[in-house]
Amino acid sequence: YILVESPRWLLEHDHDDEGLVVIADLFANGEVHSEDAILEFKNIKENVLIGRLEGKLGFLKTIKKYPIRIFIACSAQMFAQFNGINVISYYAPLVFEHAGWVGRDALKMTGINSLIYLLSTLIPWKLSESWGRKPLLIFGGLSMGISLVLIAINALFKNSILVVIFVSIYNSMFGISWGPIGWLIGPEVLPNKARSSGSSLATA
Repeated sequence: YILVESPRWLLEHDHDDEGLVVIADLFANGEVHSEDAILEFKNIKENVLIGRLEGKLGFLKTIKKYPIRIFIACSAQMFAQFNGINVISYYAPLVFEHAGWVGRDALKMTGINSLIYLLSTLIPWKLSESWGRKPLLIFGGLSMGISLVLIAINALFKNSILVVIFVSIYNSMFGISWGPIGWLIGPEVLPNKARSSGSSLATA
């Protein structure tokens, strides 16, 4: 109820005046006659008009025309799930219990771990632009792999505090890398006409 529509959606549906107001709020402190706001408005509107001329591609045409890009988008989402995050997220209380935390303490450690994970997702807002997508994914993958090995070793020897530390590192590395970045890759590697169907395939 509070948030306005995105500028792209407004321009896509020919609400150009409203779109310009939103763009001005985002880029020029509400000044609709600002050069920055007008330039951004023109860029978005131009992309919208080009997209209309090109039309949209369905699923089969997208796969046929952009097989490598679809593979990249789908594999990014697949590996975001395939790296073990769901096992750690769903079974964290059991992992902590196995490592020596009992009852409510295991749940408390799960809660602390979740808060650390939540905070870590703020980091890629800046880091994904300065580092780039690929280095962030490589760094995140390596860090998660090392953390998983250390979780297993310390759980075996009942080093309960170290298990919590390495689970937190594992989750925070996911929050910095594979968690959010996988969602960026699909739309970024595909052209506008294939973006909605390609992103849908990647998510599915």
